[in-house]
Amino acid sequence: MVMKIPKQIYRNYKILNYDRQMESFRCYSKDHKRDVFLRFEKKQNIQNYIKKGWYALPSKQELKILRSPEAVLADLTEVEKNPCPLERIIPWFNFIKNNFEELIRIANGKMFIPEAKIIRGRLCETQIRVSIKEKHSNISQKLYRLAVELNLLPRIKILNLRQPLIHYSKIKNCINSKKMIADFKKCYTKSVKDVNDNNLCLDYLKSKILNDNVLVPMGFWKNIASLYPFDKFLFIFSSGFKYAVGFVEETNCKNIEFIEYHKGYNIDINGFRLKDINVRNKKICIIDSVYTGETINYISDKIKRMGGKPIKVGIFPKYRTSLRKLDYFVIIDRLLTYKDVHRFLKNNNWALNIFRNILN
Repeated sequence: MVMKIPKQIYRNYKILNYDRQMESFRCYSKDHKRDVFLRFEKKQNIQNYIKKGWYALPSKQELKILRSPEAVLADLTEVEKNPCPLERIIPWFNFIKNNFEELIRIANGKMFIPEAKIIRGRLCETQIRVSIKEKHSNISQKLYRLAVELNLLPRIKILNLRQPLIHYSKIKNCINSKKMIADFKKCYTKSVKDVNDNNLCLDYLKSKILNDNVLVPMGFWKNIASLYPFDKFLFIFSSGFKYAVGFVEETNCKNIEFIEYHKGYNIDINGFRLKDINVRNKKICIIDSVYTGETINYISDKIKRMGGKPIKVGIFPKYRTSLRKLDYFVIIDRLLTYKDVHRFLKNNNWALNIFRNILN
């Protein structure tokens, strides 16, 4: 029996089809410009799905919107996401993009892999991501090892690539930012308790924000801090929290602010709203991970209307169209501007060409 679809879903998503293997609907997200898998459950039924890695999107309705867990198989903007050595990233990216269904079919006959569906659309220009029926550790490593063992990968290696000047640390191992982390957790946890759980699923946010094992990218934050004499550095949840940890860890800068914003959903957490921050006549550096660029653009426009002077910095941007919207962005380990990369963007292989250019 196909589940009931809540009416409000049509505002943010286009329903494509019901997938019986995933037991959910494949939908096109109008905000994020890509496919997602959603199912709809009453509040009393969602905990079992949350344990499997699904998370509930903010909703005031009786039926909660649950989004499937996802896993990254390959990434051209953040090399740490890849399961293979640097010289094999491009061959692996091209292989998995074109042969995912065949590889997952072979894998299901040899090992336990949950139902998985590749996410199609413009996201595939820079990142190969899959929706999975339940969270599964190391799915990308398992698929890569299988492809190598069966000699399915082309024997091509991209040689003479330099090692990126970037490293990762778990949040719990970050020393310089310890006080900021403790103060933030105390303040955020208190503020969240005041929010009706019909408006916000705390399980997801806690797993993203209050998880000490989240990996933090390091190596480029001083370059961002030295762009201008900024008055404030503004980080947007949820990815913004780990970026703030890395930023403070490398720069020791304490002049940071956080806001909670999810396009298409009304979340109002006291102390984490733009109206709680004094931006008038201030030069504000907005830092966020970027897919379409609409979130960072929205916050920038709002700061301008409040009398501030925003500069937008995107971390590991995924969509070609988002690059023009940003003042600066980080790809792999390099801080760039649109002028630095525009010559690559007319080509469909723009992401592969930027990857080679940065690491040669």
